[in-house]
Amino acid sequence: MFLYSTCTFCEAILRQCGFWTGLFTSPHLIDVRERFRINELVF
Repeated sequence: MFLYSTCTFCEAILRQCGFWTGLFTSPHLIDVRERFRINELVF
């Protein structure tokens, strides 16, 4: 859980700085589709 929140926090900072981001988390917390995020869009 801590790694997931740390990655999400870093991703948010990078997006605010104008970077395109991609985030892969495993295992998923609620829905399997939340594992893949590109610029905050869930796939």
